[in-house]
Amino acid sequence: AVTISSTELELLEWTKNTTGVGKITTQRTSSPHHSPGYTYCVANRQALAVLTQVHQYLRSYKSLRSRLVIENYPKLTPRNGKYTAMLLEARPTFEQLFFAISIRGRANELQGS
Repeated sequence: AVTISSTELELLEWTKNTTGVGKITTQRTSSPHHSPGYTYCVANRQALAVLTQVHQYLRSYKSLRSRLVIENYPKLTPRNGKYTAMLLEARPTFEQLFFAISIRGRANELQGS
């Protein structure tokens, strides 16, 4: 899934209208003086298409994660949902690599790979 959270509903509506996919949900506020928050979310193959379009604009660990997903998600996720033993074995390694790329993690180490 690709998500964008913001207090600016117009930004998320523009994103949804521009991409033509996804949905916007309202987040609960924990205090009356907080601004209402919203989240745009798109999932599955549609998320991969959106991620491919925005990848060049991402910075830091998000750029590294998006590259990893763009290169590996289609190979590791069959469209019919039927995983082979080899795919089931490869997915945990992919997930470990994905989560190792974090703001405090190994982003700088993995950037060259």
